Amino acid sequence: MPQQLCGAAIEINQFDCSWNIYSKDTWIVKDKSDPRIVREENIVQAKAIAGTIDILSDNADVGKILCMCNPDSILDIEQKLKEKFSSLSIVKSSNILLEIMQDGVTKGNAVKELCEMWDISLSNTIAFGDHYNDVEMLETVAMPFLMGNAPEELKSRFPNVTENNDEEGIYNGLAKIGLIPKI
Repeated sequence: MPQQLCGAAIEINQFDCSWNIYSKDTWIVKDKSDPRIVREENIVQAKAIAGTIDILSDNADVGKILCMCNPDSILDIEQKLKEKFSSLSIVKSSNILLEIMQDGVTKGNAVKELCEMWDISLSNTIAFGDHYNDVEMLETVAMPFLMGNAPEELKSRFPNVTENNDEEGIYNGLAKIGLIPKI
């Protein structure tokens, strides 16, 4: 994502959320003391650095911006960001997370590129997803599975629903279609 556009996206962000910029192994945040950032550092066992887009070199690639939002205002934040930045891919990935990426950057496109690179037919693909950021991937593969913890709206869109990600959902999905033995 162009750094100038990334900078504009975080500048307009006057919402109840904490932004995160990811550039390869660099994780930049505005406020390291924000409880959402502290929690994420503990989960991923990595440390963010405080700063802005300006600390990156001019030729550094920005992979995405992740906004950790108040769940009561995430839909409003998503709508306003989409209105202002129609040239970016903006997708909700949980009830508190918005991912902002270059237009066309989706899990569905990644599946297509990998299949092309590895000479695999899309008719031989399976994917498991649990939120809106997985929709394009699930629409791309031949055998989409939704995890049991997915939003109800998505469960009505995809027929294969397996257990949640804490209850062996992937194992059970693969066993259901006979790719691995059911134990």
